[in-house]
Amino acid sequence: KHRRLTDSERAALIRVASYPAFDGNPNLSGAWLMTMLRCGLRPNETAALKKSSVDLPGRTLRVETALESGGGRVKGPKTAAGVRTVPIPEDLVPWLERQLALSRSEYVFVQKDRRTPLTETSMRCRWNTVKKYMDLELGATFERVKLPGARRRSLVILRSALAEDLDLYDLRHTYCTDLEIAGVPINVAKVLMGHRDIATTANIYTHAADATTAAARDLINAAAAAGTVPASGTFAGTAKPDAQKTR
Repeated sequence: KHRRLTDSERAALIRVASYPAFDGNPNLSGAWLMTMLRCGLRPNETAALKKSSVDLPGRTLRVETALESGGGRVKGPKTAAGVRTVPIPEDLVPWLERQLALSRSEYVFVQKDRRTPLTETSMRCRWNTVKKYMDLELGATFERVKLPGARRRSLVILRSALAEDLDLYDLRHTYCTDLEIAGVPINVAKVLMGHRDIATTANIYTHAADATTAAARDLINAAAAAGTVPASGTFAGTAKPDAQKTR
């Protein structure tokens, strides 16, 4: 079951996306991660995204194809709803500008040679690496171990601080909850997410409403604790009898 990233997970993800390198290797995952987080693309849609589908001046990208699950063939989406135009937020523009300049392929997101499109295997490897560094950002303990035949020491997590249920699809789920929190109407969110059934969108919006309510409660409690808003007084039913007026 997919979920929204917590605030700490989101912050860790963005920090990791900003790394220039992982263990000496250039970080090619930054724009890829941010596109899923800020535009709600499915992982297999990012693998099939072409440069010609990205309109930076118009601040939109067009989703028309996806990598076939388990097959590796680029094809159209499962349903007509999957074909859509998604707005590009301003904060994503610099990421995509760098990525478009980096790729030597017709595809936006590429592997180490900067020519080969992503595959399900390469995306899985990328996500595992990202999770490892997110874990470190969240406070995991680790050590570096020299494996036989390896030129560099490998980073090994000893005690994890990362939630076990964290999934790559959670970035897309987070995008949908961001839409709800921003006040985007649910019928518009359905189109942006590429959902065939609005009930799917509604289910995520319900989760977002719960998260928003919980966040509001925490803010109210924090403000009361800090004394910036009046806290409630003594419950009337607990007043001592001699302190109450009598007729």
